[in-house]
Amino acid sequence: MNFNNLNDILECRYCLETQLAFLCASRITDDEIEELRKILSLRCCYSDYRKVIYDTQFHKFIAKCSKNNVLFNFYMDIFDSIQDYIIKSIQSNTPDAFNDDIIHISLFEAISDRKPSLAYEFAGKLSNNILIE
Repeated sequence: MNFNNLNDILECRYCLETQLAFLCASRITDDEIEELRKILSLRCCYSDYRKVIYDTQFHKFIAKCSKNNVLFNFYMDIFDSIQDYIIKSIQSNTPDAFNDDIIHISLFEAISDRKPSLAYEFAGKLSNNILIE
């Protein structure tokens, strides 16, 4: 695939991550909730490159827990492009590049409480934070 238009990628991310979060909240197991909790706690501990690593794990794990292989594989196809943008945002000190712990925590809580609509909403807030106007 050719991903030349960053805004197209970010719009695609919004569509995928909201639906993946919705499905994840509907299908996640108790053991998977505990694993996601561990990843999130590590993500919230850092403000450097390690935050990117755990952020990546957090979002990929949500995608995996959606248990929809087609959406998961498509998400993985565009993930490198998304991650490249996030890393560039951090390196250029883009405001709020990683000042979104509260939204990530809220997304986790919606998933762990098995509230798909709320998970969809918080995943959308995360994606909207980086859409280019």
